[in-house]
Formats: sequence, structure tokens, C-alpha cells
Amino acid sequence: AFGLLMSAVAGGYLLGILLAGVLPRPKGKAMSAFLVFLLISFGVALALFGFIRSTWLDFALLLVLGIGNGYIAILMFTWMQANTPKEMLGRMMSMVLLAGSGLIPISQAISGAVIRHNMEGLFIVAGILIVLVALWAGLQPGVRAFGEELAANPQALASE
Repeated sequence: AFGLLMSAVAGGYLLGILLAGVLPRPKGKAMSAFLVFLLISFGVALALFGFIRSTWLDFALLLVLGIGNGYIAILMFTWMQANTPKEMLGRMMSMVLLAGSGLIPISQAISGAVIRHNMEGLFIVAGILIVLVALWAGLQPGVRAFGEELAANPQALASE
């Protein structure tokens, strides 16, 4: 079951990357709303994992989340690289990779300790925290401006 679930995430991520290349991106304020919606969806789905007992339902949720994650990752990485001075690209990407890859073992260690006591609670609390962060982010002017710039600036997403 674990391999099946991991393949759902990976397959969804790859599909999301492909879709980012062919689908039009949301325009204007819709981009900010889309970013917040994706984060809220991730949180809700994570909380649902505490209750779901079907591997295939988990598979479907993880596939959809992988698609959303792959889609938004391409838009955000491209925007960050296009808007970072060339002499700072290496530093910026190392920080992005540290945040993405370096924190995974820490979260896995904490999750491993918590899951021994309450598996459902781990997923529910983690999901609620993600939803709260998403709602907070949606209220921040910088996040709204980022989404609008990401949607409105074709040069920011054009490859050189």
C-alpha cells in the first residue's frame, strides 16, 4: 500500500508539471485565490487521512494533491528564478531546496514520535495547521500581490 500511495504522489506531481506547461494559468486575483485554495485543499486532505481507511481513496487524494503541487511548483520556481538576480540564483535555490528537502527529516522525526501516540490526531492537527497558515497567507497583502504578479507578468514565467 505504501508504494502505491507514493506512486500516486509522484505520478500526480509529474502530471501537474506537464499541465503547467499546457494549461493557461489563472489571471489576476484568481492566481492568489488558486494558491490559497491549493494550500487549504492540502490541509483538508491531510486531515482526512486521519479518518480514511481505503487505500484507493487515499490514492485518489494523493494523486490530486500531487497534480496541484506539481502545477504550482513549476509556476513558483520559474517566477523565483526569473525574478532573482543571476548572481543570487544559486543561493536562492539552495534556500528553496533546504526548505523543501532539509526540513523533511525533521518533520518525519516529529511525526514518527507523535504517530506512536495518536495517528489520527497527527493528520488532523497537521491538516488544521496547514489550513490556518493558508487562511493567514490569503490575508497577507504580499501573498495577494505575489499571486497577481505571477499571473500578470508573462516575462516572469517565460523561459530564457
